[in-house]
Amino acid sequence: MSSKNEIVKTDETAKPVENIELVPPVDITEDPDAFTMYFEVPGCNAASVKVEVENGILTVECASTLRRSHRPILFKRIFRLSRAVDISKISAATCDGVLTLTLPKAEHSKPFRVPVA
Repeated sequence: MSSKNEIVKTDETAKPVENIELVPPVDITEDPDAFTMYFEVPGCNAASVKVEVENGILTVECASTLRRSHRPILFKRIFRLSRAVDISKISAATCDGVLTLTLPKAEHSKPFRVPVA
């Protein structure tokens, strides 16, 4: 998503309007099988969310329908992922202004109980 994604016309001249980039609050939970991240991103829906992983870096961006000082809002957050995450199985969903990412743990990082004979 570009930081200059809109054009506003004023007196027959066009000038780019810069996004306001905000860092959304996030809650992270862990269970034996996965990490779950809950981002507060009001005004975002599935079509406006971009989630990418490259070289172990998770980038989450969301263009909100909300504005601040007549400027569009872009939520953005970046995390370095542990090798414990199976990046091929990450899933995302949005509901009521909350983006939920589920990051399943790789099999090699899950607890394993050794039976004792």
